[in-house]
Amino acid sequence: MPAKPMKAVTKASGVEFSPHDCRRTFATIAEAVNLPLTMIKRLMNHTTTNDVTGGYIVTEEETLRQAVNKVADYIQARVTKKDNVIKLRR
Repeated sequence: MPAKPMKAVTKASGVEFSPHDCRRTFATIAEAVNLPLTMIKRLMNHTTTNDVTGGYIVTEEETLRQAVNKVADYIQARVTKKDNVIKLRR
């Protein structure tokens, strides 16, 4: 995660965070929208080789897109209801 945008968010919100915090939040939301653990692992670029069945699954691009959109929709539904959204510039 780029340091400059992270500093901007920290400055605007007063909350310090790490890239790992972002990954943890993503995984938590993915679980909240009922994505299977194998899908969460794939979206987070984790291996599934310790699971015999996981090695046989080849996830299609559209399946990944639908899954990540569920996470995005969950976030969008919550941030649009609040006045505490911070706009970031590139």
